[in-house]
Amino acid sequence: MNRTLRFAASGSNSVTNVDLFSSLRPLARIIFMAIVLLAMNENSFATTCPGATVINPATLPIVNQSLVCGAANDLNSTNVPGALCGTGDNAGYKNGNEALYSFTPTTSGTYNAWVNGQAWSSIQIWAGCPNGGGTCIYGDGNVGTYTSINVPLVAGTNYFIWFDTWPTPNSPCPGLFGLNLPLHRYLPVVIHSPIQREVGTTSTIPTSHEHIAHPWPVIWSR
Repeated sequence: MNRTLRFAASGSNSVTNVDLFSSLRPLARIIFMAIVLLAMNENSFATTCPGATVINPATLPIVNQSLVCGAANDLNSTNVPGALCGTGDNAGYKNGNEALYSFTPTTSGTYNAWVNGQAWSSIQIWAGCPNGGGTCIYGDGNVGTYTSINVPLVAGTNYFIWFDTWPTPNSPCPGLFGLNLPLHRYLPVVIHSPIQREVGTTSTIPTSHEHIAHPWPVIWSR
């Protein structure tokens, strides 16, 4: 092969190699971006305690915020055994693909938490990680689409708010939730009673509402 032909052949191979490399670069970019997005998705939707979504107390009140649920049943009745504390509702309410939030209040008081959207939903609030030695504060499950609880929380304590379902449905998502510190939490109720009672003494109003975890103060007067 003479020099001219050899050069032409070499040039043809070079062009082919460059074209092949150029055609592979978009595919490489797509694969790389897919790997990055998968990693971000895993971290964003983790429902283990280290991956829980953090609620900033400054954002309260939270009203009608969309739940972010995990893709797996990380917390369940196997690794967190037992009925829901406070109400004794069935442990099956722990077995959906949950949404988990971390919240450290800066103000002590009775907080209201609720979830709306899916039937057979539940809310649990734990001091510390549910499957890491934490203590259950209160939990409630409901066959309906709306569940609400009022729970006393202490400033500076790290709580985990666990939204879940008793499948089916397999998840509380899509759904909405709220969290607030009621403004009326410590307002006394004045009762004018004909019975003999020392003025200024305090008692409590008995309640049959199972979702109230904190009694109201009562001031008796004549």
